[in-house]
Parts: sequence; C-alpha cells; structure tokens
Amino acid sequence: MFNTFLTNILNSYLGEVVEDLDVDNLGVGALNGDVLLIDLKLRPDALSFLELPIEVVHGSIGKLSLKIPWTSLSTSPVVVSVQDVYVVAAPLNHRPYKPEKDEKLDRTRKRRFLQKVEGISVIKKVATSQNSKEEKLKTELWETMVATFMNNIQLQIERVHVRYEDRESIPGLTVSAGFCLHSLVAETTNSKWKETQINGKAKTIYKLIRFNKFSVYWNSRDKVQVGGQGNTNWRLAMRDILETAIQGNNKDHAILIPLCGRMKIMMNRSVADGSPRLLFDYVLKDMKIQIGKPQYHAMMAVQSALKFLELSRMHRKYRPCYKVLERPKSWWKYAFNCIKVHFITPYTWPSIKQHRNSYRNLVSLWEKRIRVGKSSSLKLQIKEAESLLDATSVMLGREQAKIQAKKVVPNESPKTKNKLRSMVSGMLAERKSAWTSTTNITSKSVFGFLSATSIELQLLEICKAMGCSFENDETIKPKEYIEHVFNFSLHNCQIKLRSILKWSIINFNVCIETRPSAVAYTVAARTESINIETNFSGSRNEKTNILSSNNLLHSTDTGWPNVFKLVFDKNPLTSPTDFKLEVKMLPLQISYHEEVFSDLLDFFFLPQMDCLEVTWGFIFQGYKYGLQFSKFIQNCLTSRVLCDLNIDLQNPCIQVGQYGKTTANGSNLIVDCGRLKVESAMVTNDSSQVSSPEEIHEKMFDRFLFTFSGMQIVHLPSAVQWASVCEEPSSEYHLVPKTKMNLTLSTSIFQVQDFPAWKLDAFIKCAKLNLSDSKLSAIIDFLRDLPLPSRSKNMQKYSGKITCHWKMDKRWIIPNIGKLELLYLESQLAEQDQTQRKTDNTQMTDLPWLNPNPELNDTKSPESSANSIATDLDIKQYCRAIDLPGFEDNISPGNPMRAVIQICITDVGLVFDRASGESSKSYLYLQAKDFNFDIGLMEHGPAIQMAIHSVKLSDRQSRTVCGHDVDLISITGPNEGINLLYRYVSPKCPDFKTVFKGVEHSMVFDINQVQLVLHKTSLWTLTNAASFIAQKSNLSIDDVKPIIKGSRSVLSKLRQWKPFRMPEKSLDHGHIFMNFSLRMASLGALLCDSEQEFMNISTQHIEIDTVLRPSYRMIVRTFVKDFLIEDITQLSLFPKILSVEEGDALDLKISINLKKDQEVAGSLAVNIGNIQMLLLHRVMRLVQLYLMPLEVGKVCSLLISAFHWILGPSMKVLLSDEKYIDMKISMDGPTLLVPELKENPQLFTFYLGKCTLENILTKAGNIENILVEMSGGQIAKAVMNANQCIELQNVIVEELSAKIDIKRNRKKNKGYNSTVFSLDDIVCNLNPEDLQLALHILQNNILKAKFDISDIFHLFPSKLLQDESEPLLSKVSSWESKLMIDLVTINLNTAEVDENDFGRATSPVFETDNIFKIKLNDFDASYGINQSGQYNQSISLDGIEFIDTAAEYENQRLIECPSNKPVIVHEKTVTSSETQKRTTLNAGIIHLYPSVVMRLSQYLYEAAHSSHILQDNQESFDSQDSTSGFDSSDEEPSSGYQTSHLLSPQPSAVKSSLHVTVTPMTLVLHCHDLYRNHLLICPLQAHLAISQAGQDPGKLCGSVEIQEVKYYAQGHFYQITNKCSMLMNMQRQADKLTGYLSMSPVRCNVSKIMLQDLECIQDFISSPSVSSLSP
Repeated sequence: MFNTFLTNILNSYLGEVVEDLDVDNLGVGALNGDVLLIDLKLRPDALSFLELPIEVVHGSIGKLSLKIPWTSLSTSPVVVSVQDVYVVAAPLNHRPYKPEKDEKLDRTRKRRFLQKVEGISVIKKVATSQNSKEEKLKTELWETMVATFMNNIQLQIERVHVRYEDRESIPGLTVSAGFCLHSLVAETTNSKWKETQINGKAKTIYKLIRFNKFSVYWNSRDKVQVGGQGNTNWRLAMRDILETAIQGNNKDHAILIPLCGRMKIMMNRSVADGSPRLLFDYVLKDMKIQIGKPQYHAMMAVQSALKFLELSRMHRKYRPCYKVLERPKSWWKYAFNCIKVHFITPYTWPSIKQHRNSYRNLVSLWEKRIRVGKSSSLKLQIKEAESLLDATSVMLGREQAKIQAKKVVPNESPKTKNKLRSMVSGMLAERKSAWTSTTNITSKSVFGFLSATSIELQLLEICKAMGCSFENDETIKPKEYIEHVFNFSLHNCQIKLRSILKWSIINFNVCIETRPSAVAYTVAARTESINIETNFSGSRNEKTNILSSNNLLHSTDTGWPNVFKLVFDKNPLTSPTDFKLEVKMLPLQISYHEEVFSDLLDFFFLPQMDCLEVTWGFIFQGYKYGLQFSKFIQNCLTSRVLCDLNIDLQNPCIQVGQYGKTTANGSNLIVDCGRLKVESAMVTNDSSQVSSPEEIHEKMFDRFLFTFSGMQIVHLPSAVQWASVCEEPSSEYHLVPKTKMNLTLSTSIFQVQDFPAWKLDAFIKCAKLNLSDSKLSAIIDFLRDLPLPSRSKNMQKYSGKITCHWKMDKRWIIPNIGKLELLYLESQLAEQDQTQRKTDNTQMTDLPWLNPNPELNDTKSPESSANSIATDLDIKQYCRAIDLPGFEDNISPGNPMRAVIQICITDVGLVFDRASGESSKSYLYLQAKDFNFDIGLMEHGPAIQMAIHSVKLSDRQSRTVCGHDVDLISITGPNEGINLLYRYVSPKCPDFKTVFKGVEHSMVFDINQVQLVLHKTSLWTLTNAASFIAQKSNLSIDDVKPIIKGSRSVLSKLRQWKPFRMPEKSLDHGHIFMNFSLRMASLGALLCDSEQEFMNISTQHIEIDTVLRPSYRMIVRTFVKDFLIEDITQLSLFPKILSVEEGDALDLKISINLKKDQEVAGSLAVNIGNIQMLLLHRVMRLVQLYLMPLEVGKVCSLLISAFHWILGPSMKVLLSDEKYIDMKISMDGPTLLVPELKENPQLFTFYLGKCTLENILTKAGNIENILVEMSGGQIAKAVMNANQCIELQNVIVEELSAKIDIKRNRKKNKGYNSTVFSLDDIVCNLNPEDLQLALHILQNNILKAKFDISDIFHLFPSKLLQDESEPLLSKVSSWESKLMIDLVTINLNTAEVDENDFGRATSPVFETDNIFKIKLNDFDASYGINQSGQYNQSISLDGIEFIDTAAEYENQRLIECPSNKPVIVHEKTVTSSETQKRTTLNAGIIHLYPSVVMRLSQYLYEAAHSSHILQDNQESFDSQDSTSGFDSSDEEPSSGYQTSHLLSPQPSAVKSSLHVTVTPMTLVLHCHDLYRNHLLICPLQAHLAISQAGQDPGKLCGSVEIQEVKYYAQGHFYQITNKCSMLMNMQRQADKLTGYLSMSPVRCNVSKIMLQDLECIQDFISSPSVSSLSP
C-alpha cells in the first residue's frame, strides 16, 4: 500500500518535469521510509507552464531524498530534501527545427494550457457555488488534510539556480538571466517559533519557512555560455555562478541583491476558541532592487524577440536555415508556405471537412467518457483526437460533450463513485486530473464513500496515521469570525535606476483577512514613508529629493503617521453596505529635475525609438485603457453596489524650478493639487413615508460626494519661500487662488429605460485667474529658461551596443485566443444548457418609502412590489417633469437619456493687473456669471448645453463720461446672455427621421445682447499691452502657422472618428450631417473717450445658418435685419451716418455643391436693402483722429492675412476657372448723402437705383456671361428739415440707368474676357444754385477730408501665403473693358427765386429757363490687357454740341465738329519697358459770340461767386470739435509700452512719353451778334511731345503753326497776319531748365474798321462778371 501511494505521489509531482522517471521499483527503502534519487534529468518541456517559446537545454536535480516514518507519522516528520537544482533554458530558435521534439513541446504546452483553463474554471465554479453543507464539509476536509501534511512535512532545499541564455535575440551578444537560491527550510515550531518535536494531537500547528540569499541577475553581455558546455562542465559553471551571486560579487549584473526572509504559518485544527484557521506572516527586512540602462534595453530586446518568436513559432517547420542573401528563393518559398498554410489551406473544403470530422469524433469520445467512465483505451483515443485540433476546438468540444451527455440521459443521477479518490488525488496531483473535480458531492456524506474500494480505505488509514480527523463541527460560524489572515511586511525597500534615482519605501505592510461565513474579506495596506532622490554618479554626486513627504508636519493621527493608508472591506460589519473603502494619504512634495527626467527618457526609450512614435503609442495605449476604464465605470454606474467610502487624499504639491531644478537663483512654479475628500450617502430601506416629488427624487439616487479644496497655482520669486505663502488663500504671487469644488455623483437605485442611470453635478463658487504684465513677463522668462527633458545629452552613451529591434506587421499576425476568451466561451455554452431561466427583476427593489400605501409593504412577492411602484409612480412622466433645460427636445422613445453631467460655476474671473511703479494696479477684469455646462448622454449620442448669464470685460483704469469703469465687452440678456446647444444623434436611432428630422449633428449658438465700448484710450493701451506681450514672448504669425498646419493633421484624424466621419456617398438627400445656427439679438459698439461719446454702431437680429448634406450640398445663410451708425454728439443735423431705410440690411445665401466632378460649384444669392450713407468730412476726420494712435493698418493686415491664409486655398479652388458659381445679387441703392457742413441743411442725394447681378453659362460651357443692371437712379438737391427728414428741392438727374455685360472665358490661356459698361442717355439739369452748392461741398467738405482711399488697398494681400508665387486671383490671359455712353445732355438753366425764400426749402419743382445745352455724343472708353502683359487704354468722344438756346437764332451752335473724325482721342499703351500716351484734338470750328460769352460768364459768376468768399468768421474743424475730446495733434499719449512704426516704400522712376496733337482748327470771333458778319478768323494747328526715361533729363518739344488771320466784314476778307510758326525744344534736369524757343517773322495789318468792331472785346473785359473772376 505504501509503495503504491508513494509511487503516485512521485509521479504526480516529478513526472511532469523529470525525464525517464522510474519509481515503480523503489525497493526495500520505500518500505523503510528512505527514498534516495540522484542525478535526475529534467525534461525539455519542464518550463512549459511559463507559456514562453523556450526549452530546457540542461537541467538536473542532484539529489532528492525522502524520509517517511511510516510507523510514527503523528510524532516524526516527513523529511524532504532537495539539493543542486540546476536549469539552463534557451529560446527555441537556438537550434534547427526537429519535428519530433518540437511537436512534443507543442502537445505538452497545449495540454498544460487546457489544464490551466479548466483549473481556473473549477475555482470559478467553487467560488460561485452555494455555501451548502456538503461544500462546507469538502472545504474543511481540504483544509484539515493540508494542515496535517504541513505539520508532518519538513522541507529542505539547497542550491537552486535557474538560468536563461539567449544568443539569438541580440546578434553578437549573449544575454543571460536567472535567479539563485542558497537554501530554503520549512520546519515545525512551537508558539515561540523555536524548532520542536511534532505533536500529532496539537490543535495549533506552527510552521516556519526561511529562505537565505535569494537573488536575481541579468547580464546583457555575458561571456560564459553554459548552454554550449558538456554534461559535466555545465554543472560546475552553474555552481560557480551560483556561489558568485549568493556572495554578492556580481553587483554590476545583479537586479535583486541577495535577500533573506522568513514566513510564519499558523494553522488551527479547531476554531472553537475563535482564532483564525490559517495565519500567514511574511516578513522582509531589506530588499534592494537595481537595474541599469543596458539591462533594461536588453530586456526590451529579449521581450520583443520572444514575442516575435512566439508569433513565428508555428512557421518554424518551413523556415530555412540560411541567410536571406544566400538563398532568397528559399525565403520566398518560406513566405509562400506560411501564407498558404494559415490563410488558404484551412479555408478549403477538404480541410474544413477534415476539421469537422475530427471535432465530431472528439465530442463523441468525451460524451462516451462522461456517460461510461474512464478507461485506458478511451484515454488514448481522446489524446489522439485532441492532438488533431487546436485548444479552442478542444475546449468547445468538451463543453458540447457535457451538454449532449446531459440531454441524452436526463434522469441519471450524478455518479458518486470514487469521489474521495478523485478529490484526494486531485489535491495531491494539483492539475493532472482537474476535470474529475468538476462534479460536486451532493447525495452522500464523506464517510459513505470509504467502503467503495480498498485503495480508499488505504488512503483513509494513511490520513488517520498522520493525525487527520474528519470530525465536522456542525455549529454555524458567526459572521465576524476571521478564518484566514495574511500579513506581509517590508521594512525597507530600495529600487535603484543606476546613476539616475533611488526609490525608498519604509515600513510597507499589507494585511488580508477573510470571513467565509459572511462571504467577506478585508484588505489593509499602509506605508510610513516614500522617498525618491537622485542617484547621480561621478561629478554629479549631489542628492536632490524628487519625491518626499513630511509625515509629522501634516499628520493629525495620534500614533506614528503613515503617508498612505488603505482599508477595503467586503460585506463590512460596521455598515449595511456591500463594500467599505477608507483611504488616507498625506501630501507629497514632487520636484522637477530636468537632468533626472532626461536620463529617464534616455533610460526607457530604446535607441531605435522615435519620440513622436512613442508619444503616439502612449496616446493610443491611454485611449485603449481609457475605453476599458470607461466600460468599467459604466458597469459600476449601471449596476447598483452599496459602498461606504471615506477617502481623504492630500494631493501632491508639484514644484518646478526655473532652470530645471530648485535653486536659489531662479523663480519657482508651485502647483498645489489641494485635498480630495470622498464620502458616500447610500439609500437604505427606510420605512419613513415621503410624499413630495423632491423627497422622492432624493430617495431614488445613491450619492457619492467629492470635495476638492485648496487647489492653487503660485509663481514665487527666488527670495520668497513656499512655506510662507502656502496657507494664504490669495496673495500677490498667486496665479490661481485657492479654489474649492464640490462634485456629486448620483447613481440610480433601479434601472429604467426612460430614467438616467447616473448624474454628475459639479459646483464651483468662484474660479479666478490672476495675471499682470509683470507676472506674464516673469512667466515668459520662466518658460523660456525652463529646460525640457531631451535625449540629446546621453543619446550616444550606449549607442551601438544593442542595435536589434524587432518589428512586426500586425496585419499578418495570427490571433491567439487566451484563457479569458476560452472561459467566456465555456460560460456561454453552459448557459445554452439552461432551458428555463429565472428572470431576476433587479430593476426595481421593494423600497417601502416608494409605496404610499402602507398595506402594500407587507407583500412578499417582488413582482407585486414592482407592480405597485409602477402603478403609483409613472417613471416616464416623472422624468419629463425633471428640469433639464435644453434636453427636452433630445429625448425620444427611441433615444432615452442614460446619464447627466452638470457643471455650475457661479463666478468665473480673469484679473489682469498693470505695473505702476513698484506696485501693480488692477487693469482688466473679465467676469462670467452663472456658467452652466450640461451634458446628457443619450442612447444614440450626447447632448450638450452651455449657458452663461452675463460676460463683461472691464477696464478699471479708464473712465467713461459718467466716471464709471469702461465695460469693453458686455454680453447680457433677460435670462441668459450666451446659450449653446449641441446634439449628436446616430443614424441608427429609430426616431432619427421622425423626431430629429434626419439631423445628425445640430448646434445652436444663441447670443442675446452684445455691447462693445470702443474707448479710445482703453483700446490704445490694450493694443500696446498686447504688442508688449507679443514682443516679450517673441511670438509671430509665422510661429503659429506650423502649429496650425500640424493641427490640420490632428483635425483630419479627428474627422476619421466615428461621430465626425462623413459618409462618402449619401443616397438619402434628407440626411443632414450638420446643422449650425447662430442667433444674435443685437450687436452694438460705442466709440467714445473719457470726455465724450460721439458714434454708436448697432446691428439688430443677426442669423447665420449652415446645413451640410454629405456628398450633396452645403448651404450657408446669413441674415441681418437692421444696421445703423449714428452720430450721438448732438452737434449735427445729420445724426445717421449709415442706416437701412427700407427692407432688410442683408440676406445672403450660399449653396456649395459637394458632388464630385460637377461643373457648377454652387450658387450665391444676396439681397441688400436700401442703405443710406452720409459723406461728411467731419465724421471721417473724427474716425481718423480716433484711430490715429492705434496701429489699425498693422492689425487689419494681420487679420486679413490670417483670413486669406486659412480660407485662401478653399477660395482659390472655388474661384478657379474650372468652377461655375450661379450668382443672383439684388440691391436697392445705396443712397449717398453729401452735405456741405453739419450745420447746413442743403445737400446732394445720389440714389443708384435698383441694382441686380446675374450670370449665365453658355450651352457650350466655355463662356460665362455676367449681367449687371442698374435702373431708377437719381441725383437731386435736397434739404434736411427740422424733423431730420429729407425733402427734395431739385432733381438734377432724373433717370440714371446702366448695364454691365461681363463675358468670362472659363478656359485657361484661350480666348479673351471682356466687360462692357453702357450708360443710357443722361440728362442733367444744372442751376447756378446747384453749381454753387457743389462748389461749397467741394471746398468745405470733400477737400477737407484728409483721406486717401488708395491706402486701403495696401492692407489686402495679393497672395495666399508668403511663400506662394501664384496670387489669390490669378490673372487671366487677356481682358478688355469698355465704357459706352451714347448721349450726355447738360442743360444750364436759370431760375428766379424770391429773396425772402432764399436758403429755405421750397417746392421740389422749379420753373427754370434753359440758356445753354451741351451734348456729348458717343463717349467711349476701353481698357485691355493681352497675354504678354501689355495693356492699352483709349478714350474717345465723337462729337460735342454747345447750343445757345436763348439766342436770336434758334439752336445757335457754338462748336462745329467734323462729322468724320472724333473730337477727342486719348490712347495709352503700357509695356514692361515704357509707357506711351497720345492725345488728339479735332475741334473743327469754334464760334465766340460776345453775348454768349457775357451770359455764360454771368452764369458761372453767379455759381462761383460765393466760392471766393473765405470762411473767416467760421471756425476751423479742429476748433469746432475742440469739445469732442479728441486731440487733433498727432502725438500719442504715453501708455508705458513701446511700439514700433513701419516706413512706407519709396516709389521708383518710370519711363514714359506723351504726345499731344491739335489738328487744324478755326477760331471764329464774332465782333457783333450779327449772323455771319464782322468775323475774326484764325486757323491754327499744334503738336507737343514730352518724354522721360528713368533718371535721364526730361525733354519737351512743341510746335504751333498759325495760318493767315483774316477779318471778314461786309462780304470782304482782310488779311491781318501772314502765316507764322513757333518751335520749342527744352530740357529739364533737376532744377535747371535749358533749351530754345524759335518763332518765324510775323507781319500784322490793322484797319480802322476792324478796330471799331473790336470794341466789344473791351466791353467784355471791363464787365463785372469777368473782372470778378480775375485773381
């Protein structure tokens, strides 16, 4: 009997690891109790339980001896002695592939893997099984037998060395690692832990386990290769390494310094006295762990290589033994075989058929085994069948066989035969026959099984001989009984990263207590001190604390303080909850040390790693773990667990020095994380009745209260200590004062579809940020001087040693199923066997306070309780009654709310101070009141709402007219100033099209009233402050562009996220991907200074809507109801500078076609109302003086450049020649009002009429025709009455109509583009008063406006980017523009006005007399550019008619133009080298009548008389506006900041030439008004040429030729002069003028009759009208 029992034990323990173990013939020694085994050789798969691709190369057990006192087992120990255990392991690729050996390793690995899975399954079933009497009996039997064996066995182990050698992972290097143990002794002791004799009747067993000199080493460059030595030498080498390691002589390679420890075990056979059944105490005094950079890099390389080897293990049979370059054909064949075997062959029909047959055969064999029992032949068949399948198929086959076996024999009772044998053998053999222990003891007691067979009686006799008693105590153990205790103590632990840092932990204790009777346990942990300090070597031998704690300063406990303490209870005794957690932590001081963090980067980052790759790797892993953690939190929130939390964490304080470490020279940045307290308030079954909805709502949620307090950020100068500031709530050094936040997490006690499962409420009373210019300057200097960790310092220190880096392509990895996946499959298959499932109604619990009827509390049926709750309280109606603003429209039957997050901040402030001498004064204050941020997590997407009651930005150093602070920005409203709503609904929602109208993303941004106060001094100071900060930070737009470019890639990756990913094709045009709406009730701006407010800008009812349909269309709509700019100085008759008189200010609609390969890019529709504009030099001058100290040009240029840089590429694609935009623009007006002065009511009105723009595309699609039409225009003289209404006095141009026809060629470099601008006939009626008012306006208004409109165009960039050669709007190949006017008629009229009515508004229609009529016929102007860049300009006028309508003769013409030639022709040609201008005048005959000249001069005299009167008695502009508060000087007030100015570029010289030609013309002077009599006739012609070439002298050449001057009287001609000419040639250089003037001889003949006729000239010159025009 003893021989068989001993054989089973040795086979169970040693058969798995020892090769060729023969224990069948133990001989006489086994009967005497002495067994000695020498030189046992280990199997190659002895380490297969590690599940690594390694094997044992050499392994042996030098000596194994057993001393078993068979006759005195209760008094004498069983001595087990093991000596000289040496194991050498290596990776599988250290040798070529051997089919038999490798297949055996694979089978062993699969078998142990399945045993491990089934072992976990058995433990899981035992843990989840009911605590029945049989289960208690089985557990106590196990614990009693274990205690008996532990009492009798004495174990001695000496000299253990396990070594791993790897020569393949890192080519050229041998990596070795292992652990060494000098000795281990387990002996029985007394209560004082002294060795004693065994007492078989003792109720308490004391066991002491001591181990001596346990160490771990890792050598990345080992020169000793033990695996390659012979059978004898390798043992000697292993022993030498062992002796060196346990003596501590290998400090350079040791990871764990030789460690000694002891374990105390106390086991009680009886629990009547209340002592624990098992007590385990493990004590370690000093533990030192150290690791170097080469060791860590070698570990990473070996880990990567083993991972790669594990993935390629299944391919080893095809892998060639040659290098790639030697035989590439073999490697191509290897790749082909791998792909074929794993991706092609398994999916062929023969393979699938074979797999199905093997699977069915395995299921049938296991089913037969379950029904019939074990047999040796069946065991072999199952083993052979399992060898043909993988582990997943084997696991599925076993579970399916169990299910089928139960279905075949449903009434068969579980077999109870050989249960004790299976149980005992399972306890002895551990995992060898784990599947036999899956059945339960259900029908018989333990002693009923002992009469089954003789072997069981022998086992019972052995157990009795050892003192094992099976007497069971039937008494019920109390819930507070502690059955197991585990204690672990570590007095001092040091973890060193060589030459970097040292981490010290002092007095770390862990205690675990179990209470199985209450299904409870307790885990307690604490530590007294945690410290991390630098451990630099060499020249850097200073010691600096990176992490430290001061227990005595911050602790409030009476005992010795612990820096960390944790107590976790399951089913605690002190509270009626499921769990209890108590955590306390004292504050830690964390200091930033740049050298340490740089060395850490160098330590943990392998040389082949890229920082960007590692960063993205950390982000990806964080995202993965974040998803898993979110799922865990979601499960915790959706399943109710009663918890009692008491957490008090004094969070760490982070200190960052200016120069990378804390020194006395630089400043410090302190981030104090404050204190966190967590408490819980759980709902209990309170019998008190509640009636109000508020009380019911309070009773529906379990609450967890989080309190964050003392959070602060401080920037301290070097002279200020942190201890003097840390307790103050706010000081001058605080960036963020101490802030407190209350956070409440409420979880629902029952889960209802229409009720949120949990809510999170966060409340912050006040959150402020204190800044100043001095603080910003100090922070900028701090950030500039702060060094960041980098790898550049020690990058090359260990380069070249470890250069191997294994990379794997995840696309070709064969997924390997793990133990958790197999257990999940097993549980799913087990659930299929349960035909009747009991539905556990856990959604609602029977809470008495929820039932208003007390009689229903007595019911015992949970269903009736749930029905009563559902009847008395309608959850759906209650949910709708809860005030969740903004979320009502997001809830639907198909999209219920799952959770709510609410954040409320009463006051959010930003304080910016400004230095004033040695102190600082408050400057800017940004305040936001009642900030609310709500998030609703729906079933198919979140809903977000943000609301702010008011926002104000105040300037506390400037004052308004009333003496208050200047509110630069103010956003207010009756209820909420700002309201933002966002909603996402997945298209999978059932109510997506019905309730949510097919909108996926919806955002509504509602702003109520926005008021801007543009205070001159405040804006100037703010601009200079921003310039100072930008100059101090040395930040420009060029530095921001790379960040924006990088953010575009991040945005592109964000667009790939599922909620923001747009479908490539959307067949449903009703699906709206995004809907954005912006609403603004009013937007106002006030231009003012400290002395006066002078201009107000207001806009009413602004709307912006955007609708995006993927791959179809995007629509953008903008609407502005009203726009007004008014003068509020009350010193002007014209308060409205710009206003909308009729219609809406703006209605814009843009439609963009998103379909691919579409010619039409979109459409543009614009409707602009009647805008009335006032042009007054006073307003422009005030604006100029207002903007004078501000760098408006620089700011505008910066904003426009940024706008073009961001949107330029999109605009460039949209405006390209390949795209066509359908445009429809209509505009009423605008109307321009041009007065003389602010006090004069008379003015001119210019109404442009109704303007429309449309474009048409030709059928061929090559030409785009743009038509612009203007009709109903009018120019009139008007007056402003007392009611500030305009009344017309005289219509100057009654009908003004024009048409513009633009033809644009849509093909590049082909054809030309043209623009034709045609005006209809224009009739202009002018009175002397009109000309007089026009001259006054020109003199007193327009000419006084010192404004050059060309300066505006310099603000707009011509290119998208600075490095881009192509402009924003590319120049076309050729372009031609034409202006055509058929007829312009100017009527010069006179009107008689009563002197009493002069200057007042009269009838809008005057009775006028026409005296002159001027007609301009066929006026043409053209401008063209060709492909070479040359452009031409020409202006021509075909005819001029000057008619005297008041003459005696009807329609007397003063100018007779030739009919075959134009009157005026002007041509201009510009090339790259020069500019040429040519002008030709063909006047024909010009008649001068004395009476006409007199009337014309009188007309002009009346019009221009007042223009010569100087306004001496009128104040100048600067004196008029001296009370307006604006200084007219160009000096800027001092603000404390220095700004720079830009210089304008100087123009360069241009080469040009001008030619003027006057063709032969005739001047006829009529001496009398007689028709065609007494005439002075003078024919002449002239020519003038001016040229300028760069810096060369300018030349002027001209000639004038006069024919014979004749006098005609009484039918006769009289010659006055002969033919004469004049020639001029001059040259100018600098200030010198040189040249000559030549004139031919002139002979003059004067008669008496001619002199008499010329007396009219003298009268004309002496007339008052002419003399008044002289200077």
